[in-house]
Amino acid sequence: MANEEVTPPWPKSYYLRPGYLMPMCMNKKTIENRVKDFEVRQDDVFIVTFAKAGTMWMNQIVDAILNIDNLSVLHEREHFEMIPLVEMGPTDEPGMVAAGIPFVPALIDALQAAPSPRRVSTHLFPEFCPSQLFEKKPKCIHVMRHPKDCFVSFFAFHNSIEMLADITWEQYIVEVLKENVEHGSYFDFIKKWADYADEPWMLWIKFEDMKRDPKTAVRKVADFLEKGLTDEQVDEVVRVTSFSYMKQMQKTRKGTEVFEEGTSGQQRKGIVGDWKKWFTVEQSNAFDELSKKKMKGFEKYMYVDDIL
Repeated sequence: MANEEVTPPWPKSYYLRPGYLMPMCMNKKTIENRVKDFEVRQDDVFIVTFAKAGTMWMNQIVDAILNIDNLSVLHEREHFEMIPLVEMGPTDEPGMVAAGIPFVPALIDALQAAPSPRRVSTHLFPEFCPSQLFEKKPKCIHVMRHPKDCFVSFFAFHNSIEMLADITWEQYIVEVLKENVEHGSYFDFIKKWADYADEPWMLWIKFEDMKRDPKTAVRKVADFLEKGLTDEQVDEVVRVTSFSYMKQMQKTRKGTEVFEEGTSGQQRKGIVGDWKKWFTVEQSNAFDELSKKKMKGFEKYMYVDDIL
């Protein structure tokens, strides 16, 4: 990793290893002692994303496809059932408990008990993921998004959820350019997962393509999952996974008390190119230079200007 600092830039975070910053809600003991040995099922669907690359959106799409004959179950999911991150929880770090932050149990326990087929999400680098993922090779979907949009969205997330520290954009962008923000280096994440991009069990899809043509994206995911949907069913999945529909669902979903009142919560805008309202020209140019340096040899995965 690019950064070898040992003191996190803000509270409620820690280094999983030198340079690999994590939010405390992604429990270090869970990652180090349990995730590797997580028992993978052949019919699992793994959803791999860098943070804020479209995790909840893809989870909702997959959930709707798998439950196309009973879409009412989407309304029954609690918040963390919608984004079942295998590395999440328990949020038992003393400082978080003392601050009265709502407790979230280890989601790995719920995943182990969940009926098949399961959705299993992660923001982890491959080397921290379940070993059986690369042995059993279940269906795995990787969603890629413009990194500047990822970081703007995660900055807003920082200031909307009690599990993360409130910070300013000026603080955040300095650390972004040092690759010293939660979930590690975006570029290293992409490069490491790119090793599996051409595997038949991996679907690599871009957030921007999903936004541009959601119907085609849903069909692509359904075909990958070998679920034969009619055109009418595809339209219905598109409807119940639209940003406006999901935003409305968030208002009544259980488990959203982790978000601060009056904030956007898990879903903010869900648009392409919002980074232009945040990055100055100087910041954008500095990020582009970092991207060119880090993605040498991986240019096919680089974003140039607005979209790939």
